[in-house]
Amino acid sequence: MIYLKRWQTLLWSLDPGYFQLKQAVKTLVAILIALWFMRHETQLTQVMAAFAAGMSMQGIVATTWLSRLYQVLLFDSLYFALFIVGLLCRDSQELTAVVLVILGFAVNYARRFGLQTSMAPMIAWMLCFVATILPFQSTTQALLHIYGLLAGLLIAAVVMMLLFPQNYRRLFINNSNQLFKTLGQGMLDVRRYLLLGVKATDFETLPFAKIKTNLHHLLDSNQTIEENCDLDDQKRVDDILIHLYVLVNAYLMMLEAYRALHAKAYPLSRAGRCCLSKISKQFAHLFFKMRMRGNFLVVGSPSKVDINTLAEKFNELSLRDPTLVIALLHLKLSFTLINRHVCELIRGNNGT
Repeated sequence: MIYLKRWQTLLWSLDPGYFQLKQAVKTLVAILIALWFMRHETQLTQVMAAFAAGMSMQGIVATTWLSRLYQVLLFDSLYFALFIVGLLCRDSQELTAVVLVILGFAVNYARRFGLQTSMAPMIAWMLCFVATILPFQSTTQALLHIYGLLAGLLIAAVVMMLLFPQNYRRLFINNSNQLFKTLGQGMLDVRRYLLLGVKATDFETLPFAKIKTNLHHLLDSNQTIEENCDLDDQKRVDDILIHLYVLVNAYLMMLEAYRALHAKAYPLSRAGRCCLSKISKQFAHLFFKMRMRGNFLVVGSPSKVDINTLAEKFNELSLRDPTLVIALLHLKLSFTLINRHVCELIRGNNGT
């Protein structure tokens, strides 16, 4: 189980959200299915089917299911048409050169129409080029094997739409809700640590410290979605992502403060522990009540956590160690940031 977790962590660090991994798996599945369906056909037909299946999987950049279906139908029709064009002009070297040059200009110009990150234009040109160099004796013979291309395109379309269907909007929302839940659980673990005085030689083994990896994974996944996907309300998504980054970094600042106290073995007073425990409990309840809805609105309790009592307790302490002073200041600052951005996240998204 430990090795599985490490492997998942490595994969996520290489590919947050597993977007490229899923794409690679879908491409491999499409090629294997195409080869299986064409197993009784000639080798050239199998090559055409596998090549078409693998290439046509790469050009889709739409994020919603309907828009992906539209792009699949449009691009597959374009691939098939240009492959036929390549077959028809292959017998004339001059005509082949003219067609490939004109098509090269056209596919590069087409990138200005929302296809800057799509490989579809280049794939269309490549399929036309491949059609001109396949080892067929004549165009007529090549057309007899065209069903291999059709099979590859159809199989790729089905795999693209049905295997690992991506709903990036839902994934962003689920990631955000999981992040709220993780922060809430972390605050409860901090409260338990303060009340029970949990002893640990390695601070990183404490439950509220181990969730850092999960928080980073969730943020990385949402960042990838924000950068690569066109969501309905991009400005709201950008604002939410900023708040999430602040919340996570404030939590990490709090961890560093507790790490300093843990390393110094500084005994907090009973009153100080109770005050910190109360604040942690209130923040945990705030996070557990927060919920992002389907329209990216965040609902929850916008009430602020009172940290004035904590400031009074800190002022009563007589500290000479600058490390401890900085740790307590970081605690106060982290609580202030969490307080502010939780309220802004809820009120800002509700338009109040």
